[in-house]
Amino acid sequence: MKLSLRFSLPVVALLLPSLALASAAPDALIAAMDIDQNLIVGGVQTPGTSATMFDVRSSLGPFSAQNAPTAALLSTGNVDNITQLQDFDYPGTGGDTSAGDHVTFGFDIAVPQYANSFSFNFNFFSREYPEWVGSAYNDTFEVWLQSQSYQGQIVFDAFGNPVTVNNALFSVTDPSLLVGTGFDQDGATGWVTTIAPCTGGETMNITFEIYDVADGVWDSAVMIDNLQFSETPPPGDGPWTGDDTPENPIDVFFVSPKEGVLGGGNDVMLYGVNFTPDITVYFGGAQVTDLTVGSGGDSLTLNGVPDAVSAGTDAAGGPVDIVLIRGLEEVTLGDAYTYWEGSGGDIPPRVTSVFPSSANPSGGTEIRVRGVGFVEGATVAFIDGDGDLAGDVQSVQAIEGGMEVSVLTPEHAEGWVEIVVTNPTGLASDPGYPFQFTTNAAAPPNGGSGPGRGCSQVGSTGGTGWLLLLLVGAGLLRRRQ
Repeated sequence: MKLSLRFSLPVVALLLPSLALASAAPDALIAAMDIDQNLIVGGVQTPGTSATMFDVRSSLGPFSAQNAPTAALLSTGNVDNITQLQDFDYPGTGGDTSAGDHVTFGFDIAVPQYANSFSFNFNFFSREYPEWVGSAYNDTFEVWLQSQSYQGQIVFDAFGNPVTVNNALFSVTDPSLLVGTGFDQDGATGWVTTIAPCTGGETMNITFEIYDVADGVWDSAVMIDNLQFSETPPPGDGPWTGDDTPENPIDVFFVSPKEGVLGGGNDVMLYGVNFTPDITVYFGGAQVTDLTVGSGGDSLTLNGVPDAVSAGTDAAGGPVDIVLIRGLEEVTLGDAYTYWEGSGGDIPPRVTSVFPSSANPSGGTEIRVRGVGFVEGATVAFIDGDGDLAGDVQSVQAIEGGMEVSVLTPEHAEGWVEIVVTNPTGLASDPGYPFQFTTNAAAPPNGGSGPGRGCSQVGSTGGTGWLLLLLVGAGLLRRRQ
């Protein structure tokens, strides 16, 4: 039998500031967890639970609510005694060592139509550490789900262990990190995240429980916050719990190739760091399931990408995003791959941006034409609205891996033209990219072409500002932390 060897210290209790008595109604826990009250069906259930064992708090010591301003707090004892280092034998008989300290907090919730998963954050604290590590008689935190997608307990570590002091997630044990929690000489999980599956449009039940095992003291507590729904399925399509701040985040350097035929089926390789087999990859709107991780995690091969229509483009093709998801980590490569009609076994060039976007009619402004599929020997032409050539066709060299060329604007009357890039194979960018000649245009960077400069320039002449603007304009990498 597990016996209590810990005693509350009245002197310590007197020295610590007093707290307001727990007074939150069960419905207040819903708001504290950031749940829309309109989604709750039939109210909140707290069977056999004393009102002194739950409350709404903004923080517990240094641990603030994950989604301010508040989080729900459940305890196997009186929540007002936590920071006063006093354990509590519910219902307070003193000699009762049965497993009587049990909090149950549950509700039915209507799942939004778009949702394929939901997530929440929790932080579990226990005075069972370190005295009862390795014992089966430890306070336990559980969350039970009844959904069309999953039925059962959904919080456990990577080894399938429930949340106790024996759990692999129970890692915050440095007293300096726990000052003011009431578990200063004990331990906690820190904030972790659970993601579980659900079915859009259903009404599911979630029940949170925390309870003593084989004793009525040695209390534990849990903060719960930030319950959210998402379109994205959970990792592995089942319940997942872990730290949502990756120790080694995914970083993508570049994609090769960046374009391909409408029918798909070709391999695409991502180069970077920290690729792992548990990454989920979406190519446009289609998931790629056949993945190969390179040695050391420095590459990820997508074996056989989907066709253009499956990826979400129209029949003529176009650009798609590549999205990588691992746990709550998500990396999006915007317009990272482009589908084209591959007639003749070649891919036409495509212009995606021009900087600056306008020039003075007097000509001589250096502009950067950026896109995909540019090859050495390509030409750039300025075409009037009636199809006539404006100025000379300029021969250029491809730079930055076939993504950017630099040319000088011709002399031209005010008005709009189209910029067309043509590769030596005869394939041209279509449609042309709009460009404006106007007296309101900004002065050419670094004074324009200047004496002695040819009609075609390659390389950077605008300093680091050019590079920064190009990187921002490209918008190729967006990361959600």
